[in-house]
Amino acid sequence: MLKVNIQMNEIKLTEEQKKCVEYPLEQKILVINADPGTGKTEVLKQRVLFIHNSLTKTEEINNQPQKKLILVLAYGRNIAAEIRTKLKSHQLKVYRHLKDVLPLLEHQHICTLNKCPTYLENQKPIILVCTIHSLASGINDLVIKQQFQEKRKIHVLVATQRVEKKQGVISHNEQNQKFAWKSLGAIRSRKKKLFNYLFRRIEDKYKKEVDWKELWKIFAQPEPENVILTKNDTPFCHYEIDYSQFLSQVTSSLPTKSKLLSELESICQQDKAKNVWLEFEDLITNANNLAKKLAQKTWPEFNYILVDECQDLKVETFHLVAQVFGSEQTNFTFVGDPKQNIYGFAGAREDIFELIETQFPQQTNSIIATSFRLTPEIADFANHFIEKFMTYRASIRTAKPKTGQKPQMIIVGQESDCKLNSHEIESIEQELKIDPTQKRSNLVQSKIRQKKLHRHLDAILPLINQLDKASSKAILYRQNWIGNLLQEWLNKKCVTTNISEKVIDDIIRQIRRQFKDSVVERLKERAANQKSERHARWLLKSALKLEKEDLEINPSNSKFLSLASFLASCRISESSIFQLAEIVKKIDSNSPPNSPLTREQVNEFISRLEEIKKHPSITLSTIHGMKGLEADYVFLIFCDKKILPKKEQFTSEWEDREEKNLFFTAITRPKIGLYITTSSLDECSKFVDPNNLNLDLVELNKKN
Repeated sequence: MLKVNIQMNEIKLTEEQKKCVEYPLEQKILVINADPGTGKTEVLKQRVLFIHNSLTKTEEINNQPQKKLILVLAYGRNIAAEIRTKLKSHQLKVYRHLKDVLPLLEHQHICTLNKCPTYLENQKPIILVCTIHSLASGINDLVIKQQFQEKRKIHVLVATQRVEKKQGVISHNEQNQKFAWKSLGAIRSRKKKLFNYLFRRIEDKYKKEVDWKELWKIFAQPEPENVILTKNDTPFCHYEIDYSQFLSQVTSSLPTKSKLLSELESICQQDKAKNVWLEFEDLITNANNLAKKLAQKTWPEFNYILVDECQDLKVETFHLVAQVFGSEQTNFTFVGDPKQNIYGFAGAREDIFELIETQFPQQTNSIIATSFRLTPEIADFANHFIEKFMTYRASIRTAKPKTGQKPQMIIVGQESDCKLNSHEIESIEQELKIDPTQKRSNLVQSKIRQKKLHRHLDAILPLINQLDKASSKAILYRQNWIGNLLQEWLNKKCVTTNISEKVIDDIIRQIRRQFKDSVVERLKERAANQKSERHARWLLKSALKLEKEDLEINPSNSKFLSLASFLASCRISESSIFQLAEIVKKIDSNSPPNSPLTREQVNEFISRLEEIKKHPSITLSTIHGMKGLEADYVFLIFCDKKILPKKEQFTSEWEDREEKNLFFTAITRPKIGLYITTSSLDECSKFVDPNNLNLDLVELNKKN
């Protein structure tokens, strides 16, 4: 075996980590089972460095440079970005899209002298770090356009979907997992993205003729559907969209809006002619199906593939990794933790490690069990949970010293504290008058839950304010409605969150796009009316250049006399983040009366928003969204019955196991402190029920 010295920078690897990093490249398959906080991402990064340095050293010895491809697949974009950043810190060139890699493979440098710097640089191993869906999307773009001469632009309808397996846990011998889509919300969210895409293309003068909410109501009507999305598998998986009923309904509902109808008809026709819409999972399905149909792959096979969080792979994605991206000669490294399998609802396999073993019988298994994240107190709590609920899993170890800070269980009150008052009951009656189809019991239950949740937030905010401002804090929740309310309330309490930062990014992007689009459209209109063919080409070239660049266009000729009116036209609410209204008011008050919006005002507004992002914020996330991440202090909020776990009894074993994995994932995110809130001892989740929990492991904190 070739000996290669790798620089670890300031991080010293343990023996079990080093064994994984320096596993011989001659051995094709390595599977690493790593507990929370054991440095999975760091090991993966160091493994890439080891492979890269090994290949570089081999080329120098053999004097025959060969271009090699290294692929690192992460489950989410945030983790992929983190891995890219770490690798770039070692002066490595790292790519994020397949389309960026393809030209490098096609390029042939003329000079073949071994000492030619350009030639040597061109022959270095190529590193691509991305998500599986991103790579599948690259294959879709490449093959669909080549194979089927598809000229339309590919768009993806991303939707939050609730999925159930029809047959519970499916054996790994079955090739395709079956799902039953249960959520109408998934269909609605797809239509929402489609509607937003179309609405942005309506000219402003027509937008004024109708309330967008009225138009959306017609667009989203569920029964009978006005917009029909039909799945078509020929020649590849995509949606066929029928707008005819929608346009007919607009005609009958808004008979006086003939110009708007004409504009909508034109936009819908353009959409069908210029765009093709895919489901998010169609990217994976198409890549697999196209690979079977093609006699020869038109994309590169990777020499080395490293997969992070492999326990979240589905059958389809595993096949894509093993057979479409790789080959029999590919060297694989899989890193994961079966205790953190929390995507079963989306098809992730509980038995993925057995599936890997079946596919690669010659694999080598390695275990990293020492955590560098968890304190001994949190590790003891996690091990007690494993002992009580996950006996099929091994306990975890920690290398950190004791801090004396036990996990805190905060009891926010009694059930009687959340009874509805007369004002709240009256508001329910008003809602029933507006919509008699609603059930009174559901509205009452919803109000009580909201009241309870508010008490949970009031219990943890003083604790958060007492913590070191420089420390990172995360509030984790199980169900989406909890996160929506928390963001709304934190915004009113003037607390910045990671969601606020995303809102700011969306606002800035929308402002820049609004000014850019108006200029682009004017250039295209002038090009269409231009008699000189040469001048028309120049105008179109300028328009295309603006579309590709993210420029701030000078809005000196703007029709808006204030920033507030401009934001209203963009459908940006001043209450979306708590500082927004104050910033808008200050900028508008300092501008000359009756003067159009200027570039300086827009730039000042964007600068103020960027300043907000620099302030320390609280991470507000679902447990799923926090996967692979960590924080100094973690607050697991509303840990009640029918919240976490979401049911008291499950009909399938995999669903029960996934809820346990979810709780385990949540309690292993903190580096210093863990706080768990529950409404009362009578309502608390079975995971923190005093009958199941060793109370010596936690500190009880009662809030009345």
